[in-house]
Amino acid sequence: MQAYSAFAVHPGNGNSNSCRGQTRSGPVTDAPRRDVSAGSAISRSGRHRGSSLALLLGGAMLVIAGGWTPAYAQEASAATQIGQGASASRGEGPTEQLSTVFVEAPRVGRGPGVSPTGANSYGITADDIDNLPAGTNTTITDVLTQMPGVSIDQNQQIHIRNTEGPQFQYQINGVMVPLDINTNPPFISMLNSMFVSKADLLDGILPARYSYATGGIVDIQTKDGCSDEGGQFSATVGQRSTLQPSAQYAGCSGKLSYYLSGMYLQSDTAFSSATPDANPIHDRTRQGQTFGYFTYPLDDTTKLSLIASAAASNNELPNVPGLDQQFNLAGVDNFSSAAINSHLNFQDYLGIVTLSGTPQKDLSYQIAYAAHSISQKFEPDNTGELIFQGVASTASHKDHDNTLQGDLNYTAGSHTLSTGFYLGEYRVAADNASLVFPVDAFGNQTSTTPVPVVINTQATNNSTILSGVAP
Repeated sequence: MQAYSAFAVHPGNGNSNSCRGQTRSGPVTDAPRRDVSAGSAISRSGRHRGSSLALLLGGAMLVIAGGWTPAYAQEASAATQIGQGASASRGEGPTEQLSTVFVEAPRVGRGPGVSPTGANSYGITADDIDNLPAGTNTTITDVLTQMPGVSIDQNQQIHIRNTEGPQFQYQINGVMVPLDINTNPPFISMLNSMFVSKADLLDGILPARYSYATGGIVDIQTKDGCSDEGGQFSATVGQRSTLQPSAQYAGCSGKLSYYLSGMYLQSDTAFSSATPDANPIHDRTRQGQTFGYFTYPLDDTTKLSLIASAAASNNELPNVPGLDQQFNLAGVDNFSSAAINSHLNFQDYLGIVTLSGTPQKDLSYQIAYAAHSISQKFEPDNTGELIFQGVASTASHKDHDNTLQGDLNYTAGSHTLSTGFYLGEYRVAADNASLVFPVDAFGNQTSTTPVPVVINTQATNNSTILSGVAP
């Protein structure tokens, strides 16, 4: 006996009567498998689809279970019953000609929204973050990857539509963070998902007001103390010595609204493992981050706000065991490559003071001053780096910048006229103090005693950007 399967459409009211020529709304499910005798007049033409076949009809999914997709196009009548009932076979019991069934259901999922400026807009809210498996302990990189076109690489650097840091920008409460931050992957460690009230990703065709970067805009609206009063503490514990406690608290004191959050993270996976083993060697990290947002209304139309954020991390660099020594160091006969103790550390500080107001119903302005400081420092294991690399460099990179930006918007009917400016001063210092081995003209080591080499450089860059747009 050859077995086939039929499908059933169960109306929302549970009625299993015939639905010939009618329109039904409700869930679409598989019917129990029916046995049909070999002599039944059912056409078996069609393609094998494996264990199931899913059809999308006007946004609804219709699932037909079984190994075949029958074609009822010939003169045969299908001894198929809709709803509950006994098995149908040729000449036994009542049969019914299968007729057209219309399935109605809401469309699953939605495309991107459209921002007021016409760009694609994808958004994620605090509730969406709470519903993620790790909740507010989800890293901001993992939050952003919930949006289309966003990915992260092995170093946790964000890519939007296959672009890198300099091609997109961050905004917090409508204020653009200093441009140099976008080129520093550690900046993302300054952000955590706890303080996010809403995060929007704008990409596609961006208007002139976003001419600073065209890959994408990450616009974050933070929680407000007066509307999100209360505190919360949570902790995440996982494999590879992962521990991540976090806390947040928000409240009001008179006119002052404040929000504070902080987190600490330690684990054995600071960077990607240098070996195929699941547990990397010498890859421990310790990270801390804090964020504060304060607002105070000066009058009914003017508000003063402050954003303060700091982050720091101490990271071991992973090792590869069993490497052969490449250079000879005086006083050291044997050194294991698994014992190299080099670190890469980061410190990042950001402060933004904003004055915003609406002197008239159709006129608004915003002026913001931002100060940012970041340092990255590589601290080598002098013995290990000299033996296996031939050089041990204590290298640091420091950025200090000050920026001033302003925006003015005037609404005239359905149109908005906008203009703005951005002024920035960026000071960069790079210091390198190295130990190296003397070599001859052919690159051969001539001494087992290293000599010091010091290279220090610094520069100051200025940036001025003016923009205007009438969307």
